[in-house]
Amino acid sequence: FLSPELAAIFADGKQQSVRKEEGYVFIKSMTEVEDDEGAEEIHFDQLVRDINRVKQKGHRFQDCCVLVYSNDWGSQSAQHLLENGIPIISEESLFVLQSRKTRLLLGCFQLLHNAESDFGQLNVIENAIALGLIKQHEYQAFQHYCARSKRGQNSVTTCKVDQLLADIGINTPLAQLRSTNLYSLAELFARDLGFMATYDPFVQFFLDETLVRMQKEGNHLASFINWWQDQGQKAKVVLPEGLDAVRIMTIHKSKGLEF
Repeated sequence: FLSPELAAIFADGKQQSVRKEEGYVFIKSMTEVEDDEGAEEIHFDQLVRDINRVKQKGHRFQDCCVLVYSNDWGSQSAQHLLENGIPIISEESLFVLQSRKTRLLLGCFQLLHNAESDFGQLNVIENAIALGLIKQHEYQAFQHYCARSKRGQNSVTTCKVDQLLADIGINTPLAQLRSTNLYSLAELFARDLGFMATYDPFVQFFLDETLVRMQKEGNHLASFINWWQDQGQKAKVVLPEGLDAVRIMTIHKSKGLEF
């Protein structure tokens, strides 16, 4: 829609490209799985395979950068890569409770304190299913482990805590769990759930913060849970710079960078 005079100005214009060394760009469309159940897991599993394939060709993790639409996608990508043994660096701090492992740990504390805790039931069952510790669908799991009853005018749901914890790998009797100090309890949960096999910064932060809470506020399970449900929601892990690790950033922040 330019006039002939303006069109002549841009007729021979072209953008100069700068290429200092060879690079590689791979684009794969996965729109066909967008509406399928578990589509996000398919995307993340493909991401892990792609990074491992590049690593096997002799490249370093720090040669890889994952661009995401939003910080939420960045956090989910970071969590999935860490769970698969791939070190990452993110421009953003990551909320500790975005990790399924830490939400499961918190849920175990919540149910140990109160078998009727809706948050505890949800945190344990939902995240145990996602982590492969429970093989049932969510609805079936709630039907199996939780019983609804009337209490006056109200309806309450009570969890079979001992059975649920035993089925995800925690076999210590409830009486013994309730007499254990907070930090030792967090370590026991993390160990029995298999979270100590490899280093996970989210789990480590949860353990460290448990020790801090116990030292500051005493060995009080109720106050510990209240802190996580209130201030703990904002707790973040800051991953260090300068590592051989995959960088994760939003498309917005990547603008103007040379790769």
